[in-house]
Amino acid sequence: MKTFMHVMSAAAALAACAGLANAQASIWQFNSGLTTASGPGVMASRTLQTFQVGTASSFGLPLIGGADSGVLLSDPVSGSGGGFDVRHGTAGNGGGSFGNQYTMIWDVLFPTINWHSFFNTNETNANDGDFFLRPDGGIGISGIYSGTLLANTWHRVAVTVDTSTSIITKYVDGVQVGTNGGGGVDGRWALYTTNQSPTDWFIMFGDNDGDLTTAYVSSFLFQDRVWSAGEIAAKGGPDADGIEPPAGPVPPSVSGTVSPCSPAGATAVITATPVSGLNPASTSFTVAADLSSIGLSTIALNDAGNNGDTAANDGVFGGLFTIPSLAPATYALTLNVTDNLARTGSGIANLIIFANDPTSGTFASQWDFNSAPSASPVIDSSFGLGALEFWDGVSPGGTESITEFGTTASFGIPAINGEVAGVMKFPALFSGEGFRVNSLAPGNGGGDFINQYTIAFDIFFPSAQAVPPVRFPFIETNNTNSNGGEFWANFDDRSFSFQGDGSQTEARTAANAFQLDTWHRIVFVNDTARCTSNGKVFVDGVQVFNGSTPDTTDVKYALYSTTDGDPTPIDNEAYFFVFSDVQGRTSDAYVNSFFFVDRALSNAELVALGGPSAAGIFTGSGASCDYDFNQDENVDLTDAQQMAQVFVGLLLPGSNWLDGDLNSDENADLTDAQLLAAYVVTGNCGV
Repeated sequence: MKTFMHVMSAAAALAACAGLANAQASIWQFNSGLTTASGPGVMASRTLQTFQVGTASSFGLPLIGGADSGVLLSDPVSGSGGGFDVRHGTAGNGGGSFGNQYTMIWDVLFPTINWHSFFNTNETNANDGDFFLRPDGGIGISGIYSGTLLANTWHRVAVTVDTSTSIITKYVDGVQVGTNGGGGVDGRWALYTTNQSPTDWFIMFGDNDGDLTTAYVSSFLFQDRVWSAGEIAAKGGPDADGIEPPAGPVPPSVSGTVSPCSPAGATAVITATPVSGLNPASTSFTVAADLSSIGLSTIALNDAGNNGDTAANDGVFGGLFTIPSLAPATYALTLNVTDNLARTGSGIANLIIFANDPTSGTFASQWDFNSAPSASPVIDSSFGLGALEFWDGVSPGGTESITEFGTTASFGIPAINGEVAGVMKFPALFSGEGFRVNSLAPGNGGGDFINQYTIAFDIFFPSAQAVPPVRFPFIETNNTNSNGGEFWANFDDRSFSFQGDGSQTEARTAANAFQLDTWHRIVFVNDTARCTSNGKVFVDGVQVFNGSTPDTTDVKYALYSTTDGDPTPIDNEAYFFVFSDVQGRTSDAYVNSFFFVDRALSNAELVALGGPSAAGIFTGSGASCDYDFNQDENVDLTDAQQMAQVFVGLLLPGSNWLDGDLNSDENADLTDAQLLAAYVVTGNCGV
C-alpha cells in the first residue's frame, strides 16, 4: 500500500524539480555522476546506498559493442534504506492522479544472477519491490517470470506499465518476452507524480528487505508513456552510446467523414476524430474544416454535443454546412487540427455527390394470400415481378410445411373491416426458417444497394401463443439471413424498434403502437440517401415514428439489389428476408397482404394507405396486372415502354436474363415475347 510519507535524505534535494514537463523522457548515461544526459529527471542516492560512477573499462567489465561507456555501480544494501530516488517530474495519467502509464529501460550487467528489484513504487521503500530479476535469469513479478539474463553480460531490459489495461510488458534486448498483470488504475504499479508533490518519485533498485544484488548500469531511461513493441524493438540491445531518446515531438492528426449528399441545399454533417500527438501527448484540440474545394469558407467543428456533434466530450468533433450546387464527383475537404501545444496536423474528409436515380420507384410487387402457392417454393404475387419464396437454410422444406393458407373465417380470427380475407398463417420460426424476397430492383439513393424503399404489411398477432413471444422481425436485410433483423415489433410494450443484431436498440417508438388480436397495416419506410438517415413507421395511416434509423448509404438498412455486385455470376438476386431472424426471435402471425416498392413513399401517400383491407394494400385495374410497372394503377404506354426496355435488355452484354421473364417461369423465352406483344397490341395482361 502506498503512503504519502516523505521522510528521506533525498527529499530536500529533489523538491526543486516538482512540476517538470509532462511526457519528456529522462535519460541517464552516468558520465558525470547521477545527472541526466537529457530530460528533466533527477536521481539521488538514498541514505544507506553505496555506489560508484566510472566506466566499463575502469570497472574491468566487458565493453558494449567494443566501446567504453559511463557506468553506475550499485552495491546491494540490506533493509529499506538503499536504492536511488528518481523524481521524474511528471503528472498523473492513464485515467488517474498517479502515473499509470510509463516505460523504464536499463542497459544493465549483473556479475551474478540473483534476486534483484529493478524498482519500487513506494516512496519510502516500505513495501516489496515491484519488478524483479529472479535467480534463474527471468524477469517479472508475482511468480510470472520470463526471458533469460546471463551473468556478466550486458542486456537491455525494458518494462512498460499500463494500469489502465492492467498489463505489464517485459522485453530483453528489444524482444518482448512476456507480460504480467498490472493491477488497476492508481494501484500498486502506479507511480507518485507531481499530483502528490513533494512525493513524486519512485525508487530504482528499491526493496524493503534487501532483495538486491550487485548491478552495473550503463544507461537508464524513464518516460511517462507506454512505448510500443515496435519502438522498443527499434532500440534493440545495449549500446555504449546509451539509450537513444524516443522520437521527437509528433503532431496530432485527424480523420473525418461527410454524410453522403447529393442535392444542393441539403444539410451535410462533417465528423472529425483527432488523434493525439506524442512526446508529449496532446490533451486538447481545436478542429476546423476547410471547405474551399466546394466554394465555401472554413468552419469550426466542436465537441460540445451540438451543431452537428452528436455527443459532448467524446473526442469526436462535428459541424454542419449546406451543400452548394455541384456536379456528381468526390470532393476532398481538408480537416485541420491544432493541439494544446500548438502543434498542427491535417486530414481529408470526402464529400461524395451522387447522380440522380432515374430508376427509383419502378419496381413494385404485392402478395395477397388468397390461395396456396401454385408452384413451390415460390408464392405467387398479385402484381409485380418480385419473387417471394419459402426459405430454409437448415432443413429444406421446413418453412413451407408449417405455413398454412386459408381465410380469417377458417382460422377463426377476426375479419378485416367485417370482410372475410385470405390469410397466410405461420408459427414462430426457428433460425434457418423464413421467407425470402427477390425485389429485382436496382440500387438507388446514390448507392449500389436499395437505400430508399417502402414495405407494408397487413398483419395480425394473436395473443394466444404456445411460447410467449418477445419480438417479431419484419425484415432482415442480409441476403443469406445470417444477421439479426432490422425492423422489429416488441411485445413487452408493443412498440417498434430498429436494431441490427437484436442486442442493442438503436431507435424505438412509443409504447402501445400496435395491439394484439387486432389487424393492423404496418408500413416501414427507409431512406438512407443524400444526407438523410431516416426511418418512418406508420400504423393504420398514422405516423408513430420519424427519425434516424441510424444508417448511411449502402450500409445496414440498405437492401441487396441487382446492381450491388453480389452474388455473381448472375446478379439478379436482390434478396432480403421477411418474418425471419438468424436467432429465431419470432412469433405466430397471420398476414393478409405484403407490399414492396423501391422508393420512399411520401407522408401524404402513407396517410392515404390508411388501415388494413380485406382486398389488400393496393387494389384496382393495375394492381392485378404484372405490367403496371410504375404502380399508378393504370396499364398504359408508360408501362409498355418500361417493359420493352427491360426485355430489350436481354440482348445487351451483361444483362440479366430474369429481367425478361414476364410470366415468372424462370425462363426468358418466346412465351414472354408473346406476352409482351399481346399487351402492346391489346392492352390485356395475357394471351
